[in-house]
Amino acid sequence: MSKKIQSKDDYIIRFQFSDLETNDIDSDPLVGMIQQYLIDLQKIGNLCIGNQRVTIDGFILNNDTSKVYKLKKQ
Repeated sequence: MSKKIQSKDDYIIRFQFSDLETNDIDSDPLVGMIQQYLIDLQKIGNLCIGNQRVTIDGFILNNDTSKVYKLKKQ
């Protein structure tokens, strides 16, 4: 039996990584979730700067600007 969430502010987000190779997704769960989200987002739409479409291949977290996290090759 599943437990109902009482608060309207709580959200559950589930991502499946079963179809990805282990070296494509970072071992940090937060980074892996962001990587998969950006990959999926680019499959359904285009990211833009102004009116120009861009394709991203990685991202940087604000708390550690020294590391670039790469996205899986599409």
